[in-house]
Amino acid sequence: MDSQLYTARDWRVIKARLRLSPRQLQIAKLVCKSYSIQEMASAMRVSPHTIQMHMKCLFKKLEAHDRVGVVVKIVLAAPRK
Repeated sequence: MDSQLYTARDWRVIKARLRLSPRQLQIAKLVCKSYSIQEMASAMRVSPHTIQMHMKCLFKKLEAHDRVGVVVKIVLAAPRK
């Protein structure tokens, strides 16, 4: 399920910098891959409602208003190459 955008080390740095829980990191990776709520629910074997609640918490934590805002925060937190 790892995104090709960043290495495992990059994701660890992003997780630490943004203070994400393991589940929030998993959701963030899927957002970066443009997964829909339904696709995330299937991939994580949970209900779409559960995904929506995780997304709501992620938006609040990152002070993002939408998925694009989440991706921007991730890009800004990623290590520079």
